[in-house]
Amino acid sequence: MAVVQGTRALFRHWVREEARALAAWASALAVLAAGLGVLALRAGQIGEFMALFERNLERLPVVLRLLGGKAALRDPSALVLAALFRTAAPVLLLVWTSSAVLRIYTAEASGGTLEFLLSLPVTRGRLLATRVAAYGLGLAVLVAALSAGAWAGMALGGGTVSGTVLARTGLGLFALFACLGGLGFLLSLAFRDHTQGLLALLGVQFLLFVAGAAMEGGGDGVWRRLNPYGYYAGGGWTGETAGAWGDLGVLAAAALVLWWLGGVVFVRRQL
Repeated sequence: MAVVQGTRALFRHWVREEARALAAWASALAVLAAGLGVLALRAGQIGEFMALFERNLERLPVVLRLLGGKAALRDPSALVLAALFRTAAPVLLLVWTSSAVLRIYTAEASGGTLEFLLSLPVTRGRLLATRVAAYGLGLAVLVAALSAGAWAGMALGGGTVSGTVLARTGLGLFALFACLGGLGFLLSLAFRDHTQGLLALLGVQFLLFVAGAAMEGGGDGVWRRLNPYGYYAGGGWTGETAGAWGDLGVLAAAALVLWWLGGVVFVRRQL
């Protein structure tokens, strides 16, 4: 009973400790999503360019075609949604994810507080579980704020968006960064210096993002199967439609495996 109470106390402590920073991140993402919708659909008058895009679709630069697929370029709302969930949101969330997973082990080791945490009357498994739960809660809050901001931006900008599609897109984004968070945590266990760990994780995350952006429609071959962004893009979560549930399942399974592997290393190794 004392162990359970200690675990709950640690979880509440970490949630309170990170609440202010999380609120700032959530507010920024919501404002960004809403602002992008309003500016693109109203001030940017993006609808006037859609006919031109349609006539010159194959001549467009690759980066524009990769924003959300060719289908998204035929609908202003879908284009804005794709630009947000395929480009802007992943870039911001990979920064937050890298920082968040480093706080589980590397930041504690670098700050000299790891030994104190491991001396508490809580098993390493429960200690890690509370941190993973806090990470999942924070990620859910950010994805919800982003989705709410996107819906508000579309409504204020005069665009149209399906609530179901938006919810599924947010679910796909959550699964993607649950997977990338597990990968980041596993890699972070190799570092005891916070700065080195942050640079390494950001480098890996940006490499995966850039490689994923280069795979239109998810791409093919071995690299598509190894890169989480391949399943995210290939699942159609960022265009007019959302929902290749098989790809979502792969991301969820990969997230469980990566977090489990990281947990095994965290619990068994001499930290």
